[in-house]
Amino acid sequence: MLKAVAVESMTKSYKMVTLRALTMAGALADGMTVSRLSTLCHRLMLRDPRLVADATSASMPDPEALDSASWRAYWRKWPVAALLGELKGGGSALFAIEGDEFRLAESVAPEHRGHLDRMVGELVDWRLARYLERKSARRDSVAVVKVAHNGRTPMLFLDRDKNPELPQGKGVRLVIEERVYKADFVKIAINVARLEATGPNELPDILWSWFGPDAGMSGTQQRVAISVDASGEWHMRPMSDASQPNYGWAGAGSG
Repeated sequence: MLKAVAVESMTKSYKMVTLRALTMAGALADGMTVSRLSTLCHRLMLRDPRLVADATSASMPDPEALDSASWRAYWRKWPVAALLGELKGGGSALFAIEGDEFRLAESVAPEHRGHLDRMVGELVDWRLARYLERKSARRDSVAVVKVAHNGRTPMLFLDRDKNPELPQGKGVRLVIEERVYKADFVKIAINVARLEATGPNELPDILWSWFGPDAGMSGTQQRVAISVDASGEWHMRPMSDASQPNYGWAGAGSG
């Protein structure tokens, strides 16, 4: 079990969060229902903004606001399925399911169960810490994004080849001048930023306030800086002409 956890592929934090929830509940061997497991994982994830940011995507734009049934379905489809060996190209099944009960595929003697929970928990903590450290390794970097125009209002053009760390999805938390907006990071642009989910698009007014009525118009070279802090929160600010480096991620202090 320990070797399997140590080498388990990890492109997202989901599987390790699932294992951590099980070990914290002392339920690796005894197992628990998928419904309870998904609820525990949701609570565990919401304690750490970095895990919330890791879960945010085009298919999961706002993990905090998702209702319990939708969250359970999502969690069953991805990390639970991965640990059951159901996903194409996935590894071998570490767990088994019977009805809604999710537990280790191999039996564990009762006298060893507490010890296994502790050891797997420590290993999962280490793997999660390493994963989040790698994800945050470029938090002191800045994505330089060009202000563009859609023919009616200014917007932001995203070159994802040069800015691969930028998130993708609707409703991404974005701090602008100490106010938290829900921004739509679509494939090639940020075109919407709202203070409330059903409120007006504030992005054009923000860009006009920074760059004037010609913001994003043809021939202009205005840019904004988008960065992520240590907690995984995204921030945006205008760049002055003197501070505008080339496109892409520029580490703090680089020139």
